[in-house]
Amino acid sequence: MGVDYKHRADLNVIFLLYNYFDKIVSVAEHTRNLNEEKLRHLIENSSEKMVFVHNSLDYEAVLAAANEPPDFEFDADSFYFVTMGRLSPEKNQKMLVEAFAEVVAKREEAKLLLIGNGELKEELAEVIRELGLRKHVMLLGQVGNPFPLMKRCDVFILPSNHEGQPMVLLEALILEKAMIATDIPGSRSILEDGYGLLVSNTKENLVLEMVRVIEDRVPNKRFDYVAYNKCAMAMFYHLIT
Repeated sequence: MGVDYKHRADLNVIFLLYNYFDKIVSVAEHTRNLNEEKLRHLIENSSEKMVFVHNSLDYEAVLAAANEPPDFEFDADSFYFVTMGRLSPEKNQKMLVEAFAEVVAKREEAKLLLIGNGELKEELAEVIRELGLRKHVMLLGQVGNPFPLMKRCDVFILPSNHEGQPMVLLEALILEKAMIATDIPGSRSILEDGYGLLVSNTKENLVLEMVRVIEDRVPNKRFDYVAYNKCAMAMFYHLIT
């Protein structure tokens, strides 16, 4: 996707250190399998050493925080998408904004909130200006409590090129959000059983699915975060005992 991996040269040195550990733990099965495929030539006994344990969730804290009033004035006539994450190339917000210009051309009521800060902030602000989206796309920066905003929005969208197991998807599921995510291993590990829409990582597919969600209000499968958390903790304790 044209992403510049400035630390790539350092990673092979770090990966060789993995041979000194008993276990190398990924946060999702898809991510573990991809890591093992890419690193088996560097790591001895990689198929046994490389395992996965799901992230645990503090769902009570998320639910409590979401009940606070949002620090943003919502328009009752608009349809809101929200994404959250570091503003950097692997999160792919630039493509999302470019896709959103086409969504707005089809559906004037569409709005997009971008929560987070990072190296691409100024570049994204310029893209928003160039595309005439300042009334439709809001760069909110770092937000102390993002959960009221997420709760109030209609759809959570994650356009990332790379993820491990994105916690933000799990947090959005706790809030019962409709979901769109690019079909990458980390996001697939969370959404593949019907918890959201997985789309090919292209601008055209993002446009199609965002318009579809506005028009059809695609329902979400309910996420049992209590059962998920029990399973995650059981995986963790099994690994260390």
